[in-house]
Amino acid sequence: MFTAISLPGLRDRALLLVGSAGALRRFELVCLQGIHVGPTPASLRLMVPRSKTNATGERAEIGIARGSRAETRPVRALRAWLRAA
Repeated sequence: MFTAISLPGLRDRALLLVGSAGALRRFELVCLQGIHVGPTPASLRLMVPRSKTNATGERAEIGIARGSRAETRPVRALRAWLRAA
């Protein structure tokens, strides 16, 4: 049976899956904005504007794979949240 997920639930799911797939720290995840996310043919590209381990302050680019299991696909979860928002 399908159960409706709330907008905050979709957001939380997307943040957890993207953060886990990209091995992002909380600070890096919070700094992300829409302009930092870009699609690629096989995945998702994140431009991390700030990082604790980046002493020079340059942006880092991280690829997020689509995932193999429907329940844990970070790209699908992020798109679902963006569509609903």
